[in-house]
Amino acid sequence: MSTFSIPSSKCFDLIQTLNFDQLDQLSSRDIRYILPCLVRMCHCDTIDSSRKWLENRRKLKRILTTFPEANDIRQVFDIDYVQLESEVKKDLQLRLKSPSQPQPYETYLLSSVFQLFKISNADYAEHSLIKIFEHNDQKLLIRMKLVLNELLTLFIYFKNQSYQLNQLHSGPVASELFDTDIYLDEIVDLIYFAISEMPSTFQLFEIVETLLIVKNGLPLVVRLVANFPESFHEICSTLINNSDSNVIEEQNFISSNRVQVLRKLCQMNQSEALLIRSEAIELCRMPNLIVMLTLDHIRHRDDSNEKTNSDVLSFLTGILLSNDDKIRTWFSQYIKRKNLDTSPQTNCFLEFREQLLRRFRSITETMMNLSNNFSSANGNPKIEESIITEACLMLRLYCALRGVAMMKLNDEETQAISKMIVCRPPHIDIGVRFVSVGLCMILAFPKMIISQETEIIEWIKWLPIRKASFGEMLLLIAIFFHSNQLTQIGELVSSTIGIKHSSRTNELTLIKHIFIQDIFTEQTVTAHAIKVPVTKNLNDSITGALPIHCIYQLLKSRAFTKNKVPIKNWIFQQLCNCRPPIHHILPSLIEAYVNSILLPTSQSAHMTNEPIAEEDLVQVFQRIVYSFEPDQIQKTDRNPSGDEESTDDDQNDSDNDSDDQERMDVDDDETENENDDSNLSTGNAKSSEESLNSVSCLLTSQLLFLYYVLLYEDVRLANIRNVDRPSMTYSSEFMSRLPIFYLIQRTQTCPEEYGLLRPPLLRLISFHYPHLCLVRDWLPRPNFSVSNHRSLFSLHDRHQVKQIVAHRKKLRKLFQTTLRSLKEKLYNQNREPFYYLEQLVKLPDELLWPFATDFIQLLPWILDVDTPKKILLLIRQIWFRLNYIFPTRLWVMTVNILRNGSINGFLSSWNQQNWEDIVMNPNFIFRCDQRVFRIPELMEILLHMIDGFLSASKIKCTHHNMECIGRHTGDEEKKKREELSRIYNLTWDSAAIQMLLDCCSPQIDQNVREKFYQYNPCDKVSKQSSILNHQIDCLLSNRREIQGLICTHLHQRFIADWNLAKTVSTQGYDPEFLPMAVAGIPSLHICLDFIPDILQYTDLSKQSFAIDLTSHLCVQYPIPRSFSIAKLCFEFANIHLTLLPNPKLCQFYLSILPALERMTHTFPPLIEGFLKLLIRLGQRNLSAFAAKPGSKFFLNSTDQILFLPSSSSSSSSSSYETISNEFDANSDSSSLVIKTNNKSLLPDQERFSKSKLIDISWLEFNQNIAKKMSPEESLALAIHKTFAMVCQLSSINRIYRDSSTI
Repeated sequence: MSTFSIPSSKCFDLIQTLNFDQLDQLSSRDIRYILPCLVRMCHCDTIDSSRKWLENRRKLKRILTTFPEANDIRQVFDIDYVQLESEVKKDLQLRLKSPSQPQPYETYLLSSVFQLFKISNADYAEHSLIKIFEHNDQKLLIRMKLVLNELLTLFIYFKNQSYQLNQLHSGPVASELFDTDIYLDEIVDLIYFAISEMPSTFQLFEIVETLLIVKNGLPLVVRLVANFPESFHEICSTLINNSDSNVIEEQNFISSNRVQVLRKLCQMNQSEALLIRSEAIELCRMPNLIVMLTLDHIRHRDDSNEKTNSDVLSFLTGILLSNDDKIRTWFSQYIKRKNLDTSPQTNCFLEFREQLLRRFRSITETMMNLSNNFSSANGNPKIEESIITEACLMLRLYCALRGVAMMKLNDEETQAISKMIVCRPPHIDIGVRFVSVGLCMILAFPKMIISQETEIIEWIKWLPIRKASFGEMLLLIAIFFHSNQLTQIGELVSSTIGIKHSSRTNELTLIKHIFIQDIFTEQTVTAHAIKVPVTKNLNDSITGALPIHCIYQLLKSRAFTKNKVPIKNWIFQQLCNCRPPIHHILPSLIEAYVNSILLPTSQSAHMTNEPIAEEDLVQVFQRIVYSFEPDQIQKTDRNPSGDEESTDDDQNDSDNDSDDQERMDVDDDETENENDDSNLSTGNAKSSEESLNSVSCLLTSQLLFLYYVLLYEDVRLANIRNVDRPSMTYSSEFMSRLPIFYLIQRTQTCPEEYGLLRPPLLRLISFHYPHLCLVRDWLPRPNFSVSNHRSLFSLHDRHQVKQIVAHRKKLRKLFQTTLRSLKEKLYNQNREPFYYLEQLVKLPDELLWPFATDFIQLLPWILDVDTPKKILLLIRQIWFRLNYIFPTRLWVMTVNILRNGSINGFLSSWNQQNWEDIVMNPNFIFRCDQRVFRIPELMEILLHMIDGFLSASKIKCTHHNMECIGRHTGDEEKKKREELSRIYNLTWDSAAIQMLLDCCSPQIDQNVREKFYQYNPCDKVSKQSSILNHQIDCLLSNRREIQGLICTHLHQRFIADWNLAKTVSTQGYDPEFLPMAVAGIPSLHICLDFIPDILQYTDLSKQSFAIDLTSHLCVQYPIPRSFSIAKLCFEFANIHLTLLPNPKLCQFYLSILPALERMTHTFPPLIEGFLKLLIRLGQRNLSAFAAKPGSKFFLNSTDQILFLPSSSSSSSSSSYETISNEFDANSDSSSLVIKTNNKSLLPDQERFSKSKLIDISWLEFNQNIAKKMSPEESLALAIHKTFAMVCQLSSINRIYRDSSTI
């Protein structure tokens, strides 16, 4: 097949671009290849009648006149293709229906030929198709039918399943007509016209696939495609897609022929060769073709004298070093298979390796020249970089060939690689990269040292002498060898050369000895490590071996503590020189450093590293990242002319920082000052101060130091029992100044930059700072932070700074007007308060915090009843915005401003409470103006702070216990402390709940009213007074809204801790709040489980409260569980009837009768037992009353029992309480009037129609009747009232008469 020629690339290019001007410059043989296409193009009708086409057509005819074959091809147009296509379709259907191939005389195409030549079936063997084809050179229809018959025969054969199954070792299919070389041109001409004139029957890609099975398929396909240049890419793609990826190409004729066809096609059209190669690589098909096309491309570029960057290099590195595992694995398997084939005739990859080695040697010679002359400054840096870059790629490629494809390197390749590695490149960045790759290649394949052992050992010893960035890699490798961490060595090699590699112990013995004995001892490693400069602007985009990797490994192995080398200053300086995105090793480095400080090893219990001093951390956190202060920016940005505009911003108490802030550099740009290396080793204190001047990114450094501080405290508290020696602790004052919540929120808003720190920070904060993990604070909300924090805090655009300063001045002036308007109640006249608060809402978080102190001063002036609702809503919105910035500091300011000690919105210094004071005594929150408890917006803020301070108080107690528990503390004492801590926390929680319930009392409204009248004695009929009275008396009052907020809060608290509900229910509270609590706190239903325990207490007040609570729960939840608890309450009531003495009997039953009556309405089966209880109670009460001296009983005229206590004599001063029935002369209804000394006990002589005592509520009964009578009389009336209410009777006479006769 190699003897067949193909159309030249120039010929194909001209026919593809229809360049008729240069067509006559082709050879006659090239023109003959494309002659069918030219003839058809010349004689076909066309719609193009332009002058240019007519001229081209004349040129084309002039060329065709020189070829006699053009006349024969022209006659093919005269064939009746309609009739011919009909015969072809019939023949094809016959072949498809027949289970076996029909005889030639049975087909439609050949039967007509046999009839024409009068050939019988018996004479068919004597007349072969080739003879008929030869003798009919003028009868083109007969030739066309013969060619089409052969095509159909091959097509059916190709589709036959038996051929598909046996094609693995099959050769070409014999074809009498197509195997003849001398008629290939004529056959191509006929097939071309068959495809062109009968496109629905014959398609080019099907014919191409069919011709692959014959011996002359290669020339036939190439010539056909040359006549159809527009279908070139489609045919190539079809050939690639139809190839079998599981078949070895050398063992199969059709696969081998397919490769050769594609290669010839690409040689004919070299412009698309690389595109075809890329498509084959993407589909993981035909690796031989890929190698051949690459070699052809190299030869073509060499023949054209083009300078090449070695396509073989870029090709192999693109496959073996790519991120596509599928392609890399597929081609690696191909290389492994080719390693077993040593024949150059069948193994095209051998030539590929020779080309690669030839290029490698040329690069090695160039590198050696650079190594000999690297000190000279005459070289071109760009040329040097390109050469060294290609050398790095070569080394990585051979690593991939050896490690991934398992290609065995021969001696020539090993020597060339060794010579390349020992080259000493110039001191540039790519030179450092080259040395790193060479060193990793030696570690990956140590056997290469054998070829040039002496040179490689000398080269390794030369590396520490050379002060370059690859010193960190040497240091890191030495650390791994000292700690015998071969896995980490493999990971380092893999990350450097880009392939997965695992090192073996026996292979690294020699190089390990060189590193740990001759170059780096452990003491040398630690001493050299702290002298390595920190990485400036360290971030995760910096790859390769870095000093931080070395320090991290040394910290893990405790090498610094063993050799007494201080590392604190190096760590501090590196954390100050970090930028986002945070490097992935930084959290592990901080963790290893903290462990080395607090967790001594068994071998060196007395040796640990020093923690970072609190003074250094204060310097870092001294510059505020949550509040933008333009004046501080201007101080750092020195103006040479001195015309810097100053600002008159009032610094609030929370933002007061020392003047040392000016030394902080918040610029994002890298500073030029570098610390001397000796300062790190000697531990000079000045290094910390100097490092502050080189802070790369303040936000990043503060986040890292925050993680260090929190992790330090966590590890210290967790291991405080296991460490005998005292450890340094950071002060509470310092910890309270850390903007923890703001920094953790930045990790959420910037996940790409700080997301790596978010999980460990959340873990630490959720345990040690639960008050910063309240549910409301972590609900999704819009991001109000500035879009680019670093650009804001490195702002040197003086125009923008002046704009911020001017806007701040304007808002400060507006604040003064707002404060005056609030003091003078000028809401309707002035719009300044609304405008000021709306402007604050629009500010970003970093620009909002400077107004926190001003904003807090407004709170005492919005407590009046006529404060507009919009102002209150804006106040709440801004407060919660500030709460997302620095919640703890905001809470302290809010508590102090709302306390009773506030005068005109300001606090005297002696009366202020700090964070620690409020955490130790959360009751400070409730020591505020009672008007706060009637403003829902402020109450919502108060509830949020209560949650926070109680959580902080609990964790404070937990930390205190952990501090007090030492190694020698016994388990019993530990349990005792834990129990005391639990009781302490439960006490504060229950106290807070009791105070919240007191906030629901109507007494607060009365106090507010009295205070208002006290300060406004002459304004009782004013507008404010009417508003106040309306808010207190209306149904939808602020008190109702406050009750809803408190009930929701308590519901959440009870769900979080059910023991809290039990404690509060056991303690009891005002029964007046029970209807509100049971209806508004759904979680109170769990108290049904605690009622039996409460009833076991001997305190009668607790028992009566439990019964009262049960009655309301029964009304709210009429379920079987409630019914069983109600019966239990009735049992207790019956038991006490016989056990309680008389003085306690009346008081107890007066408190529980309303509750028992309430239960009977919910559960009617209890009525019968309740009536019996009332009868027994009435009998005992009568007997107790009768036993008192001076008592007597009589019935009035209406037969109603009256109790008249008589004194020792008819003293006129004695108070007689009379219950009488007075009948209205004008009405048939009776009314009950309680009188004392002829004065009604009920206000305004109130009369109750029909139901008498039933109409009186229990509250009115207790307040207006029971308090003015003796206990026995009150109990008797209560029994009568209960009888009437249970039985729903309008008179109690019959009830008492019946009960007295029982």
